[in-house]
Amino acid sequence: MGRATAARTLGGYGYVSPELRARVLAAAEKLGYRANALARSMSTGVSHTLGVIVADIGNPFFAGLLRGISDSARARGFDVIVLSTYEDLQEEIAATNVLIDRAVAALDLDALDDAHIPFDPELVMVGPKTEARVVGEVGRMLALPDRVTAVFCTETDGMTGSLRALRQAGLSYPDDVALIGFDDSAWAAVMDPPLTMIAQPVHQLGAKAAEVLLDILGGAEPARTMHTLRSELIQRASVASPPE
Repeated sequence: MGRATAARTLGGYGYVSPELRARVLAAAEKLGYRANALARSMSTGVSHTLGVIVADIGNPFFAGLLRGISDSARARGFDVIVLSTYEDLQEEIAATNVLIDRAVAALDLDALDDAHIPFDPELVMVGPKTEARVVGEVGRMLALPDRVTAVFCTETDGMTGSLRALRQAGLSYPDDVALIGFDDSAWAAVMDPPLTMIAQPVHQLGAKAAEVLLDILGGAEPARTMHTLRSELIQRASVASPPE
């Protein structure tokens, strides 16, 4: 039994007769052999590793997303490495053009248009959403002569920053301002009053993205396809009619 036979058996490539395969695996088990993924990638040119680029590794949304990606990748024999860009657009562009939860095309059903409300950029915060920055931006909106009557937060730091801004302004929800968040979690339900949230299938998002990528790596024809998963509005007590 030669070295090449052992390599093919342990590496899972090429043909090895059932008898020789059994002998190699028995010897490996006796010696306590464990495959070295790095060494295998150097010899085969295939790392079986997926790179995942996230906007902010500290955002709980990405924790669920990465869990879904990892579960799908592990089921197909792949490992995962992660790069956090901290909402730096240039880093994201340089890293990849494959996106999850980053659709930028205009949608057919625009909520403001449907409600006949003009878009006001002064009421929208863009860019890095650190808690400190959210406190400042929401505080500015609450101090406008025509004060905002509702705040919609797209992530956890946005919600905690908005709560701090309301407290600093001496306001409360939902009496003064309605408050809605994204990515439902256990803490939202135990707030007083409980927070209305939009829940999205974060784990499923990651799992589906990994499956699509792994299919392409396996030889499937790449196609520009948008997979849309259903979200759910969890109505609680943080929303009320605007004050007079």
